[in-house]
Formats: sequence, structure tokens, C-alpha cells
Amino acid sequence: MGLLKKRMFPLSNKLGYNINMKISYLILLFALIQSAVFGQGTERKKLYVEGRIISEVNNKPLENVITYLQKERVFIATDSTGFFRIPVKASGEHRLIVIEGGYSELDSLIVIKTESLTDLNIVLVADCPFNRSSAEKDIKKGNPKLLLVGSIAPVVYTGQNYFERKYKVQYYDFGCTPPADACIEEYNQKVFEFLDKKYGDKWRKEVRKDVRFLSKTK
Repeated sequence: MGLLKKRMFPLSNKLGYNINMKISYLILLFALIQSAVFGQGTERKKLYVEGRIISEVNNKPLENVITYLQKERVFIATDSTGFFRIPVKASGEHRLIVIEGGYSELDSLIVIKTESLTDLNIVLVADCPFNRSSAEKDIKKGNPKLLLVGSIAPVVYTGQNYFERKYKVQYYDFGCTPPADACIEEYNQKVFEFLDKKYGDKWRKEVRKDVRFLSKTK
């Protein structure tokens, strides 16, 4: 009966195989690390323009104001606090445009380099033919108005002429092209104060309920 011979691999072959495997593993690991580092270094930094918009009339934030970067062609509306944030794809010069009915349009050149442009405080200037001062003048002249914002065709309620004669005030409807809300609010609030002082609450029971900002008082 013959003896079984156990086949043995030379020790040098085993060592060589293990060393080659380790070297291959290290090369692969180094390549992966280098790729990850390179990827992080070339990843484009996100830039944006942000700020808040308020009214010159009362220093209150303006909601739903359209903000626009001309190059980016992105329209962003402000939230209830007047805040906006516009993403920017490329650094350099940009034209920031702000549009709101009843206010002068803002068109400003801004420059964005390597950092975002933040904490912008924008005050929009209103075209205000009606405000608290003009209300006081109209009251002194004896022709105060109650301001309305309707549509293209003004709406006339039955009995409104009687109300106007009784309380010596006139309804005034801007239609679809009103001034800034802040201007209307200032004017109407002053007229409300005048009517309350002169007639008490009686006029409120008979007035048109679509008079702007009537619901904010009493």
C-alpha cells in the first residue's frame, strides 16, 4: 500500500501571493479615497440671494412680492414675513428685480462672488395718492372717502347713495388698479376713526362690507 503524499506549495509562493493581494487592495483603497477627495473639492458650492422686503409706508413686511434675478430666470414670491431666497447658479453680476403693485419697481445690480448674498433689507417706495395725511385733508374739506378695490366694472349696491348722503362720505372704487394696500389701509383707518367719533357704531351696521380693512377694526 502506497503512502499518500501531501502536496505542499512553496512558502515563497504563498508569501508572494499575499503581498500582491495586499498591494492591490491598498492601490484600490487609495484610488477610492482620492476619488472621494477630488469629488468634494470639485463640488460646486450652492449660492443664493436672500433678504426681506418691507413697505416704506408702515415698515411692515410685504407678502407675495415678486423677486427675480434676470440671469437665472427664476421668480420667487416673498412669504408672510417678507422673506425671499433665490438660488444662483453662477457667480458674477446679476440684476435683482422686485415687482409689487402700487410700489415703484426696484431694479438693482448686485455682485455675487464666492459667497451667498444674505441679509438684504429692501424698502419699497409706494406711489401713495391716498394715505393718512390725505385722509385728514379730505375730512377737513368735508369729502372723506371709503376706499374699495373692485374689478374692471365698479359694483354699486342698492342704498349706498343714501348711506353717502346720511354720513357725508363717499365710496371710492379703484377697480383693478389700486395703490398699495398699505396706503389704502392708512387712509381708511383715519376715516373710520372720524366716523366712529362722529356717529358711533351706527354707520358700521349700514356700510358696505367690502370696504377695505373694515374687518380689521372693531
